[in-house]
Amino acid sequence: MELLAEKRLATGENLKVFHWCAPEKSPRKFADYVSASFGSDHPHRDLYTINGWRAYFSDSMNGALFPDVVDHWFFAEVDGECAGRIWFAYSARTGRGNFGNVMTEPAYQRRGIMTELMKHCMAEIHRSPAVMLCCATGNKFAAASYIKSGFYLIYGGETGPLCFSKGRAFLDEAKQVFSGGRTAEIRPGEIGDQFDLDKFLAYTPELWKRALPVQCGPSASVSDFRLAYQESVGGRGVVFSALNDDGQCCGYAFAVLLSGLPVMDFVVHPACKEGAGELIRRTAAAFREKFHLDPLYCGHAADEEKHSLLREAGMKQTAVILNGILCRMQPADMSIWSF
Repeated sequence: MELLAEKRLATGENLKVFHWCAPEKSPRKFADYVSASFGSDHPHRDLYTINGWRAYFSDSMNGALFPDVVDHWFFAEVDGECAGRIWFAYSARTGRGNFGNVMTEPAYQRRGIMTELMKHCMAEIHRSPAVMLCCATGNKFAAASYIKSGFYLIYGGETGPLCFSKGRAFLDEAKQVFSGGRTAEIRPGEIGDQFDLDKFLAYTPELWKRALPVQCGPSASVSDFRLAYQESVGGRGVVFSALNDDGQCCGYAFAVLLSGLPVMDFVVHPACKEGAGELIRRTAAAFREKFHLDPLYCGHAADEEKHSLLREAGMKQTAVILNGILCRMQPADMSIWSF
């Protein structure tokens, strides 16, 4: 843990800014702070997702994810009390990562604490091997703050996904990475894949602007690769990553036990759908071997794009439940597929 700055605030309080980076083990005080406070700044998130992030941060701050993932935290302390934080992390393999957890505790707002944290965080981002960091916000004031620090809104407007890049702009990079090809390699998911799949892939126009949600149905509670990976290492499921001809992550599939129900789902970039059927088959076979159960796909009945890949994998539609799911807060028919 490195003390970066110490200064007296206008209120007379003493501010200290600390930096922690993997693989050092985080002091217990700051690990407990992250665990206790995470979620208070995301009241709309479900408890499953919040607990998933808490588990992730617990592992990362104990050095368990290094060297595949490199995490950085910046903490503000006011008179010895934790007052704010910022985090960024990136894949050691690709340099792509995530930026977030930007929060000043309510009791310490309007003191310039976040400005001080952002200054030190951005300096470290520039020094680090990270080449692209992504995040998303629905708060236009937060977006404006990030833009002042060098981020830009990928699709314009006032809110949405943002990117900080040391090289090509996000859309140019995405066009280059997914210019064509196929699912060329399938392997068990690795924690280092998370930022390439949950941020870079998820924010490509083909998925971000997709007419139907990428996931819709019971398995949608496992809303990203990171949660699927945690289910896998926790012994509750399996997850596989798909790579294209250039070795870039282009999708993933998972199968998990959710309240005893064996369900599966997948996300694949449309440019790499050739061979994606094998990704589904491999995932289902690994789940079957581990749990002696066949997983079910339960999704939007009108999602022909995903249905075509399910058919390629050898699955068949076995039932349709009218108004069986909610899709963007509206009832929709759910189709069930099995091997």
